[in-house]
Amino acid sequence: MQRFRRLAPRQGGVGGRAFLRSIGTERISPLFEQSLGTRAAPAMAGITEALAAFARWDAFRNAQLAFLQGYDAVLSPVAPYVAPAHGTSFDPALQRGVGYAQNHNLTGWPAVAVRVGTSPEGMPIGVQVAAHPWREDVALALGRHLEASFGGFAPPAI
Repeated sequence: MQRFRRLAPRQGGVGGRAFLRSIGTERISPLFEQSLGTRAAPAMAGITEALAAFARWDAFRNAQLAFLQGYDAVLSPVAPYVAPAHGTSFDPALQRGVGYAQNHNLTGWPAVAVRVGTSPEGMPIGVQVAAHPWREDVALALGRHLEASFGGFAPPAI
């Protein structure tokens, strides 16, 4: 999470809200609004800070691509804990372990998350498959294989 905060634009959700307005969205869910609020931070001081952030982001993507060179894909947990209860995913106490997904948000690699189990509390446990840039076919094929191997989607008992 710290890596994401250092690399991601620090604009307090302004860009996200502007994008939503540009595509005609007038209302957003309270959960997403809470997410935008967690990104609140002072604006970058200027072009030098922005360029430095982009340079760090580019270096991160290059390092991740070098790591992936010997592999077709990377498997990782979606998070280091089972899924949180609905409506709590932006709780600051839970933000400690969402970094597995954020790496791929920063790299732009295609990734898919697949449910492979259920916790004793009945919450989903997921595996994430990320592949080389432009290789959505690999991520989706491995995701399909994992889903078939672990029994596929099972709706919750509500």
